[in-house]
Amino acid sequence: KKTRMTPESYLTFEKASDIRHECFNGEIFAMAGATPNHNRIQHNISGILWSQRKNRPCDTFLSDQRVKIEAAGDYAYPDLSIACGEIEFDSDDCLLNPVVIIEILS
Repeated sequence: KKTRMTPESYLTFEKASDIRHECFNGEIFAMAGATPNHNRIQHNISGILWSQRKNRPCDTFLSDQRVKIEAAGDYAYPDLSIACGEIEFDSDDCLLNPVVIIEILS
């Protein structure tokens, strides 16, 4: 039987860890390093998104920004996320209001 973590336990665990983890349905997953091709794709998409949003009140965040998926109570480090208007973070620096989340599968 798998032990599931509460959101509070996950955040405490994550702060003490030397590596990043995502949390889905209370289950913890260590983040693997990206390949050079993955990084190229992320960089290219980020550049395209930056040029599209430069005159809009939106910010693009890369994979070091943890996002809280409120509806599911999950936490992820997507490859890219976009938030517009007033950007919201919780006390653990999790982005709360992304309008776009991109995960690159390469």
